Amino acid sequence: PIPVHDQTWLFMDKPNNLMYINALLWMRSTPDFADLVEVIEERVVGKHPVMGCRAVQDGGAWFWEPDPDFDISRHVTQRRMPKGSTKADVQDHLSTCFGTPFPSGRPLWSMELLTGIGDGHESVLFIRIHHGITDGIRSTQLLLNMCDHDAGEHSVARVGDRHAPAGPLDLFEFVGRHVVHDAGDLARATSPVGAPDAMKQLTRLPHAVSETARRVIRRPGTIRQVPGEVVEGLASFTAEDNTFVNTSRAVFRLVFEPRSPKLAWSGTPGLEKKVGWVDDIPLDEVKALARDRHATVNDVLMSSVSRALTTYLAEEGTPVTGGALNWLVPISLAPLDAELPPDLGNHFSLVMFRMPVGINDPIDALRATRSMMNRTKHSLEPHVAYTILQTLALGPRMLSAGVRNYLADKCVGQLTNVPGPQSPLNLAGARVESVLGWVPLSGDQTLGLCIFTYAGRIGIGISADAALVRDPQRIADLVAESLDDLTNGSLAGRY
Repeated sequence: PIPVHDQTWLFMDKPNNLMYINALLWMRSTPDFADLVEVIEERVVGKHPVMGCRAVQDGGAWFWEPDPDFDISRHVTQRRMPKGSTKADVQDHLSTCFGTPFPSGRPLWSMELLTGIGDGHESVLFIRIHHGITDGIRSTQLLLNMCDHDAGEHSVARVGDRHAPAGPLDLFEFVGRHVVHDAGDLARATSPVGAPDAMKQLTRLPHAVSETARRVIRRPGTIRQVPGEVVEGLASFTAEDNTFVNTSRAVFRLVFEPRSPKLAWSGTPGLEKKVGWVDDIPLDEVKALARDRHATVNDVLMSSVSRALTTYLAEEGTPVTGGALNWLVPISLAPLDAELPPDLGNHFSLVMFRMPVGINDPIDALRATRSMMNRTKHSLEPHVAYTILQTLALGPRMLSAGVRNYLADKCVGQLTNVPGPQSPLNLAGARVESVLGWVPLSGDQTLGLCIFTYAGRIGIGISADAALVRDPQRIADLVAESLDDLTNGSLAGRY
């Protein structure tokens, strides 16, 4: 049978939000199509039989059944783009594909080679795969195995050091262990020794209360956000690495956080989608910046996304002056091994990342983002969410879908950071210039961001509802501009 955690994603499709992982390889030249098909047949379908299977139901259970009419030519195709096609033309073509479902009764994936781009020699391989087959990290590894690597290199940053709890009792033991450890932090916060820090926090309380009151008066609908802000305020009295407090905070938000606030991109998504991207951000510069600011590369990237969205919302007429936007962020629960399992599968959980917004100063935005990232990292939220998802998968599909949509609609969309190969790739003899990815969305989410690191450069793929987000390319460009602000020499010494 198909594992329950894979069924969770297999049946999460909605006509207006397909549960598909999308990726793009931009190549300097055009590989021979016959050679490309041979590589895919040998390294993808041959090593992973699930890629030749369709989902079928038998006796109430779901199975991967080999497609008796499997024909790779249905899944690997090529299209000649009009002469002189540009990045914008490729974006338009991809946008039309994003809302198109796979034919029923066939394996749930496709790869399309687009040729004749730029000077006529460049090409793009556009990859789509259903989330029910595998997750984003495994999809990345599938991509790696499909390509050849320079000088025998085959390295990506290690991910997936978290391990999923075996069940509720395992989770209880895990939480209990941290309760004992973190109780000391709570005691210190309320002891005479910890009083100065507590008083420092208390002096900020009147301002925080008055700002919240003003916002509620201006926008009464935001009163639903107040309980969550109270919990955030209480958590701020404790250390950022207090696992018990951070986990309690996360569970409260999973249950009681209201729907995502109404902003420029709010509404019911339609069938049409748009995409945008930047793919030329130097990784070394971001690493150097992170070291200078005592932060991680992820902190820097997330704070740049935060400022980009703050600017975008102001441009679209719904400015934000504080608070946060919630994002669903996948967290890998299994190491990225050298060998993929034949059946691929999903091995991840989700966290609800609270991204600070409305902070125009780049250094202040980085500080706030780093604090939120630290609290997310020092919590058991991935394990709690994994247990919830596993439990839901065992119940009636209508109930589980309702709960999943309830959780998804608390968030603007999905955001992920995928570590790709550190050395250049070659596919069927063609050098891969850049790699991009796009995350699937669920519920009524309208915006997705995927950060992908490849061969010393960072790419950011934006996917969005065409009616509610008019120009996703503008968001991608704003992220790059925000990174430029952080690297500005005039900010040196401020951290």
